[in-house]
Amino acid sequence: MPELPEVETTIKDLNKKIKGLRIIDVWTDWAKIIKKPKNFNTFKKHLIKKTIKRTQRRGKNILIKLNNKTLLIHQKLTGHLLVGKWKLVKGKWKSSSKGSLEEKVNNYIHLIFFLSNGKMLALSDLRKFGKALVVDNKDLENLQDIKNL
Repeated sequence: MPELPEVETTIKDLNKKIKGLRIIDVWTDWAKIIKKPKNFNTFKKHLIKKTIKRTQRRGKNILIKLNNKTLLIHQKLTGHLLVGKWKLVKGKWKSSSKGSLEEKVNNYIHLIFFLSNGKMLALSDLRKFGKALVVDNKDLENLQDIKNL
């Protein structure tokens, strides 16, 4: 499980790589990764055309602040976030470039946010324990994931 320093490093990298970009599409092959709203199409609708204002951390929760929403991602035991470009080949996401994105540990992509610069933010999670949810900014503090810290 990523510890606080790793989550903090992830936040700093995300602020450099995705801040100011818009989410133009969302894909998943594991709808159970979405915890709120439960319906994937509703989740997606809340995110499309939203601009990423900044990322921050609350405990091990990654908060991606959007216009009037917050996307919360928890990587849990084996999850990790990646920024790059992939293409779907025979039902599997393959890196479009050589390098670290080709590592076997990154072959478990279950959630992708397509960004306005042509890149993607992906959650790769071997064990499928990670989670994502979206809430209105005004409801963030009442969310159990935040309230129970």
